[in-house]
Amino acid sequence: MRRAKMLGLSLHEIKEVAELAFDVSCEGFEERLLLLVDQRLADVQQSMEELKGLQEELTRVRATLATRDGGAEPCCASECEQCRFIDD
Repeated sequence: MRRAKMLGLSLHEIKEVAELAFDVSCEGFEERLLLLVDQRLADVQQSMEELKGLQEELTRVRATLATRDGGAEPCCASECEQCRFIDD
């Protein structure tokens, strides 16, 4: 149970696996667990890709903000053409 939780299986999936452990053969149990692990792995890979994209966007935004010269005149960010962070 603890290992299934560490693998990120949902409570429903953990319950299913626990019930299968007592109701089916090792082969049937392992087949279902393999499917759940494959699904979880795909979810993790997708999350990692999304996080990588977020990291790249945050890096771009930070670089833009860090190199901003501030302009000669005080301005309102929502009206400033140099404030590249705000979109319509």
